[in-house]
Amino acid sequence: PRWHTTGAAIATTISYGGVVFMYAWQLRIHGIRKFEGFPGVRLLVLIAISIVPVVPIVLYLPSSLLSVSAGIIILTTFYFGGALRLRLISTHETEKIIESFPSLIRNIIARPFHILRPVLVRMEGSLRTEAIG
Repeated sequence: PRWHTTGAAIATTISYGGVVFMYAWQLRIHGIRKFEGFPGVRLLVLIAISIVPVVPIVLYLPSSLLSVSAGIIILTTFYFGGALRLRLISTHETEKIIESFPSLIRNIIARPFHILRPVLVRMEGSLRTEAIG
């Protein structure tokens, strides 16, 4: 196969996306407004912005393990940064997510998060001010 595991991952993602779309469509047909007010466009923008910097890493790094590791770090950073910037998640909710991780993972993630937390809270406050003003 030309695309190997990357092709399988892309096909799986498209498949899951199709299932979610059909599920949401069926809910809408039956009058269930479960996702009313959900910022779907913001989420799609976030996903696109998160994937863009990862593609060159996966394509050009020689080691699969190295490219996957770097890709995960960059994707996670862009995703959570974008989620905070687009107001899809708050700093408080991010803290709750980190606290729910197993202790080994929580300890690895909590240190950088606590360093960045004052900046994130300040950024979140300025976003609220922009939204109000």
